Amino acid sequence: KMRELAVHYYDGSLSDDQKDAIKDHLNAMGLEVQQILDDGIFNGHEIFDKDEQTFTYHVGSDSNDQLNVNMPAVDLDLSFETEAIVDLVVLMDNSGSLGDEQEGLKNNIQNLIDELEDENVDLALGLTRFGAAASSGNPIVGSLTTDSDYFINTVLDTNTTDGSTEPAYDAISETAEQMTFRENSDKFFMIVADENPDQGSDDALDALEAMQDIDATLYAVTEPGWYDEYEPITDGTDGQAININDDFSSVLSDITDSIITELNINFIDKVD
Repeated sequence: KMRELAVHYYDGSLSDDQKDAIKDHLNAMGLEVQQILDDGIFNGHEIFDKDEQTFTYHVGSDSNDQLNVNMPAVDLDLSFETEAIVDLVVLMDNSGSLGDEQEGLKNNIQNLIDELEDENVDLALGLTRFGAAASSGNPIVGSLTTDSDYFINTVLDTNTTDGSTEPAYDAISETAEQMTFRENSDKFFMIVADENPDQGSDDALDALEAMQDIDATLYAVTEPGWYDEYEPITDGTDGQAININDDFSSVLSDITDSIITELNINFIDKVD
């Protein structure tokens, strides 16, 4: 029943009031299940616990006639809040060939912000620059902000087009390792680059490991010829590669839809 309600919540047929009613119903059912788990006691022992337990029962006349029953650990979160926490980081190539893409991102990212906020997403945005002359191409990892106007009109304006070396794998690894993310956030990286990503000290597996350590998803906006270089990371984080030559309104729309789908799946997974 809970899964049926969760799926219905996202099927697009409900008003906000109806969705609130379903959320209240799910929370009530989740509380009831949690009370059963908390209050389940047999022979003075809690049946359901966060640690695995073994119960021994005498089943015959002999003292050695025993039956051991293993109870698996039970640690459920059945609270249902619809405001997801999303940390979205743009990793932008600052070399000389990305001026149009930087402008396309700035001109269209407001649509992504609006659509996510319409889905009750608590959104924070961050920027990592790499390939800039000022840092000899090395990644410059920024910080997150929940002020979308500041991000668009100030943070994105720090991008340059004066560099050459483009260590994209390093940018992914260092962002995952150095940026401070919010507690319980869903993390998404969007890297925008048009050259071989293997121009630094880290390789694709290093970048993948760093992403998996923080449970983040990668969207690689790049030339189709470099899809294979990003594939270990996009496949390993349930992300995707997107053609950098597409109009950026389409690029960001695809990413927005993917993020919303991922958040919806996370919600439904809770009851599976």
